[in-house]
Amino acid sequence: MTIVVRPPVVEDIDRLAVVNVEAWRHAYTGIVVQQRLDEMDLDEYRSRWQLNLTDPTDDRTCLVAEIDGVLAAYGIAGGYRPQDEADETPDTAGLGELYAIYAHPEFQGIGAGKAVHDAVLARLSENGYAEAALWILRDNIRTRAWYARQGWRGDGGTSAWVALDIAHPEIRLRRSTSGSRNRRA
Repeated sequence: MTIVVRPPVVEDIDRLAVVNVEAWRHAYTGIVVQQRLDEMDLDEYRSRWQLNLTDPTDDRTCLVAEIDGVLAAYGIAGGYRPQDEADETPDTAGLGELYAIYAHPEFQGIGAGKAVHDAVLARLSENGYAEAALWILRDNIRTRAWYARQGWRGDGGTSAWVALDIAHPEIRLRRSTSGSRNRRA
């Protein structure tokens, strides 16, 4: 098995949309309102990826992981985006943010997500961010445990992601952007 991490290209749009939708449905079933998951539309996600890849508007880094030539996971990171309703303590000035990491369910647990995680954190470090934050649904216990194994810890920040008028509590995790390659998956 060979894992290659690289920037995405326009030819990846269809597969990125599939990874996006399938990973969400897998990760959030039983956590997010099922109607929200059922309404996820591949064409909508293709359009989003088309825009993200052809018209970047900020300092985002997006990387994908391929396993034996198949796009298996992606990660996106950049400067920290304050949440409107978040408890913004402690200080978030100069902080990077891991916006997303998703692996297709068929490729979870074999290193694709970890490869992307380490690569986007390295890119944040190269871009001058010594520390990064991420927002995660509080009730996403499985993924929270994965992030804990990667060195992420809660910092007390809280927010909520609203889907279909239902608030899903989020917590903020933080960690250094250095040393990610030494942690186990």
